[in-house]
Amino acid sequence: MALTILNSPGNNSSVSSEMLFVINEATKANDPVTYPNYFYILDIYVDGDIVARQRIAPDPTYKFGKADVSVILRDYVPVYKLKANYTTFQETYETRLTYHVELGEEYDGTTYTNLVTDSDRTCYKTYKERPFTSSDAVTSVSNGVASNMPKRLTGFRDEVWRIVPFFSNASGTIEYETYRSAGTSIYSGTTSFSGTNRINTLNLGLTKLAAVTYSDEEVDKIRFAFNGDDYYVNIRCSKYPVTTLAWLNPYGAYESYGFGMVSKRTNQVTRKDFSKLPYEINASGVVSYDADGVLYGTKKTYSNSIKSTLSLTSHLLTDGEYTWLADLFSSPDVYRYDDTLSKFVPCVIVDSNYDYRTYLNSRLTPLQFNIEFAEYNSQFL
Repeated sequence: MALTILNSPGNNSSVSSEMLFVINEATKANDPVTYPNYFYILDIYVDGDIVARQRIAPDPTYKFGKADVSVILRDYVPVYKLKANYTTFQETYETRLTYHVELGEEYDGTTYTNLVTDSDRTCYKTYKERPFTSSDAVTSVSNGVASNMPKRLTGFRDEVWRIVPFFSNASGTIEYETYRSAGTSIYSGTTSFSGTNRINTLNLGLTKLAAVTYSDEEVDKIRFAFNGDDYYVNIRCSKYPVTTLAWLNPYGAYESYGFGMVSKRTNQVTRKDFSKLPYEINASGVVSYDADGVLYGTKKTYSNSIKSTLSLTSHLLTDGEYTWLADLFSSPDVYRYDDTLSKFVPCVIVDSNYDYRTYLNSRLTPLQFNIEFAEYNSQFL
């Protein structure tokens, strides 16, 4: 019999999951006398070039060959990173990798390659919760918002970033519109996108969007629409500085949210010091204990290690916002936007629990949690 593929990864599989090929050769793999030292050969190709060869011994139960190609392909998926330097409010990323495999076999010391060529498949990079499944995570959001965000959100007038990611598999347009409190439209526009297997990231933060559309003082609501779905951001004023967090979501895209209630910052300082004699002797042998009215210290600090903790508080969240922000707590890649630096700074969520709340089950309260960001040194030598 010929080599056959019994199981293969779906298109758009995540390289964070197992991507298993199960292959079979019913005759040779089961006949070690005629075909001694039998191995399956699986070659992995990216952009027409072979990038890896896997030599697989038949499993002892069914004599199948089992190969996980995810570990190999992780190094070839296009890199998608968070950016804080958009010149416009749209950024486009290639996110998926096209690959194919070719099957061969080896027995009696001879290797036979390229006997069966599989069709092209695609994969992408994200995090994924266990247990891993063979389901395609991005199928549900193809040509749609690449997020679990609800269709009604809260935003703030001085919010610089409101990152909204879209998947696109074809060309099209995204609509956006702003409204006054009376419901009248202030400005409407569209932005186009093209190409397949891409993430289109929009920054709908009012500060950024105002620079190209309107005066932000009148805006009460922002609407954006993609592929027939309308989303609304209700704008409110905040008497406290807005802290924006961005994170990698389960679909492999970055998104953000602003926390506009009171926040408290704490610095934890770890010091290193050394001891010094309380006196000095000059060239004439005179002992002195001070210079210009300053005592020679017996203990001096030469390095401070500073770790900052920020306690964040949200406004009252809707049921949909509570459910969506669970992705923030699950994400392995979280950032805080630093207004002084105009950069996103990596941070870690300190809290280990996330309390789901709904209006039906409990009275809604603000979401409160702590983040740690920036451990740095102040050193003097």
